[in-house]
Amino acid sequence: MNRLNLDVINEIISYLCPVDALTVSLTCKTLYELAIPVILRDVTLEVRSRAHLNRFIIFLLEDVTRRPRLIRRLELRGERSPYRLYRPRQHRRNDEPLNEVGLVVVLSQACSLRSLVLDWSEDLFSNWPLSRVALAGLTSLTSVQLDDFGQAAIQTLCSLRSSPADITLSYGDTSNFRGALLLNSPTKWTTRQFDTTQLLSNQSLLPNVNDLTWCHSKVSLDLLASAFPNVRTLELHDNRYDHRQGWWGHLDHFIGSLYDVADAISAANRPIDVRRITIKEDVLVDTGNWGMLVGIMNACTPSVMWFPIDSKNNLVVPRDFVNAGCSLRCLKVILPEYDAMSAHAFFLRLRSNMGDLPLTAFCICLERSNGKHPEIQDFDSSLPMHLAEAMPSASYIGLDARSDEGVLHLWWRVVERDHERYTEMIPPCFSSAVADILFAASPKLDVKKQTDTYLATRCKEFQ
Repeated sequence: MNRLNLDVINEIISYLCPVDALTVSLTCKTLYELAIPVILRDVTLEVRSRAHLNRFIIFLLEDVTRRPRLIRRLELRGERSPYRLYRPRQHRRNDEPLNEVGLVVVLSQACSLRSLVLDWSEDLFSNWPLSRVALAGLTSLTSVQLDDFGQAAIQTLCSLRSSPADITLSYGDTSNFRGALLLNSPTKWTTRQFDTTQLLSNQSLLPNVNDLTWCHSKVSLDLLASAFPNVRTLELHDNRYDHRQGWWGHLDHFIGSLYDVADAISAANRPIDVRRITIKEDVLVDTGNWGMLVGIMNACTPSVMWFPIDSKNNLVVPRDFVNAGCSLRCLKVILPEYDAMSAHAFFLRLRSNMGDLPLTAFCICLERSNGKHPEIQDFDSSLPMHLAEAMPSASYIGLDARSDEGVLHLWWRVVERDHERYTEMIPPCFSSAVADILFAASPKLDVKKQTDTYLATRCKEFQ
C-alpha cells in the first residue's frame, strides 16, 4: 500500500459503500482516516441504549469541526426510546443520561445533513428541547422522517429554517395536538397510522405538497383535499375512509391496492379526474373483483393504467372492462409469480380479451420473486410480434421482466409497411425514456408522435 499514491487510494475508497468502508478502516490508521468520510456519508445506527448513542456522539466530537459536517444522511433507529428522561433510581446500573450538549453540538455542526430519520422523535424533542433548536437551524435538509411523533415533533417541523421536499410522519400520537400546521413548502408528504382529523384542521394548509402518501389511518378525504389542495400524486394504503363529498379537482397519478382505490373513489361519491392509476400488487384482479376495477375506470376514465392480474383465473376478461377502457391509451398488465403454462394461456386469449382497447402502448410485466437475472434470451423471439397482433391498435409494445436478481425493460415499435406489420426493437438504452413518454399519455397529448420524435432525434445523435 505504501507504493500507492494516497489520492489513488482515496479515489478507490470513495466508491465503497459505508459497510465496506468500515471494513477497510479496520486495517490500518491511514485507511481509517481515509474511510471516515465514506462511513459518515450515510449513517444508520441501531441505538441500543443511551450509552450507545453517547459513544457515537463522542466519536463525532473527537473531530467536531469535520466529522459532523461529513454526514449527509442520518438514521437513528431503536426498539426502545433512548431519549426518555434519565432517573437513576428507575434505570439499570450501566445506564447513563443522554449527552444532550454533545448531541446539540453535533446537530448544529451537521451543515451537510440532507436526510434525517428518527425513531422516538417525540421523546427526543419533548424531553431534550435544545435538540429542537439545533435541528431548526439546519438549512440543507431535504427529507425528514419522524416516527412515533407528537405535538413537539410537529412544532419542530414547523420551526425548520430549511424547506424539506419530502416529509414522512409515522405511528404518531396526535390526541393532544392543537393549532394550525404550517410547514415550509414540502412537496412530498407520507403518513402512517394515526387519525387524520386529530392532525389536520381547517386551518392547516400545505399548498406546495405534490406527492401525498397516507397509510394505515382513518382518513377524511375532505380534510386531505383542503389541507393538500395541489396534490398531483396520491398513494393510499390500508386506510378507513369517511364517506364525504371531498376530492381534488384533478390527480395526475393515483396509487393504491384495488380495495383502497375502490373505497376512496366510493367515498368521494362522484366522478373524478385521474390521468393515471396504478393498482398495487397487494390484491390481484381475478374473477371475483373485476367489477371493482370496472367501477374505478368508469369513475375516473384514466388514460394510463397499471394493474396486477391473476393469470390462472382470468382466461376470460369481462366485456365490461373493455367498454370501460375506451379512454385508455397506455396499459400495463402485471403477472406476479407467473408460471409458463398460465402465462401462455393468458397470451393466447389476449386478443379476444383486450384486443379492442384503443391503445397506443401495451406492456406486459412478468414477475418472479426468485430466479436469475432476466435476459432477452429467456423469452420466445416471437413474443413481441404476438403481443402486437393481440393488441392491433398499439404502436408500441413493452416487456418488463423482474426477479430478485434484476430487472429487464424492453420496448418494440410496431411498424406497418407495404401491407406488412412487424416489430423493431428499440435500443435498451432508450427504454426508460420511451416508457416515461408513453406513460405520460393524456387525452391532450399525442404520445405516439412524441415518442417517434424522440427516437428519431436520438438515433441521429448516435449516427
